[in-house]
Order: sequence, then structure tokens, then C-alpha cells
Amino acid sequence: MLKPLSNRVVLEYVREEEKKVGSLLLPGSSSVNENIARVVAVASDVTDVKVGDDVVFEKFAGMTVESAGKEYIVVKVENLVAVVE
Repeated sequence: MLKPLSNRVVLEYVREEEKKVGSLLLPGSSSVNENIARVVAVASDVTDVKVGDDVVFEKFAGMTVESAGKEYIVVKVENLVAVVE
């Protein structure tokens, strides 16, 4: 797992689950909102968000990193726009 430094957080994209309405199958696991992600790690300096929060972040913020076969986004906390409640 990645451990962020300074004022950074590690995010993982949130994939929407498949939903079935009647006989219609709505978009599922391949559907990703590119500006919403789940916080999976926070640096010790970060107090605004915690692990497990879903957050909205700026479109071109951070960098993509692959670790243990998964893709993560490392961003500075000031690039987070909102916590999804």
C-alpha cells in the first residue's frame, strides 16, 4: 500500500455497481466518474478527510500510480473540492 507524504492523499476510483430496472441493465462496473474517488490513505498532516471518504477532486490534479496491480491517484489535499455525503 502507498503511504502519502506531506499534505497528500491516495485515492481509488469508485466504480458504480450494475443496477437492473425491470429488464433493463443500467451501466455498471465499467462506469467510473473520473472526478469522484475514495480516500484509501492520508498523510499525517491531513485533517480534512479520512480513509473511506468519497471525494470530488479537480480534473487534472495529482498523478496516477500503480501499486499491487491497482491504480491509484495521489493528490494534494488542496486539490480536493468536496466530500460526498
